[in-house]
Amino acid sequence: MFAESNHARAPDEIARVLRPGGILLLKSHHARYYLRDFWRGLISRRLLPMVHAGRVLAVGVVYHLTGRQPDTRLIGKETFQTRWLLRRELSRRGFDIEPERPDSNRRTPAFIISKER
Repeated sequence: MFAESNHARAPDEIARVLRPGGILLLKSHHARYYLRDFWRGLISRRLLPMVHAGRVLAVGVVYHLTGRQPDTRLIGKETFQTRWLLRRELSRRGFDIEPERPDSNRRTPAFIISKER
């Protein structure tokens, strides 16, 4: 959902349009998704998937460690999401995150986001 966007602005926009009591089904790409892409590129000797997955993983690590999304053309803005990071970003804006949906894929988990305030 947040790929190729400013992660700080996306939750603000969701907060703006989702009314109190509203819910949102959020599907995201976990780091496992990009690790699999990197591995597949390595096995098949395809450089572009490896580079893309490596860039996303690097940006994601920086974002998770610093809380700031890098904004450079060299590595891009796309990043992975984890439950921890989603909870941190969305709780600041009055959202609750229910546990991961039981039918979720581990590489692309789905969450129900609700707006309390």
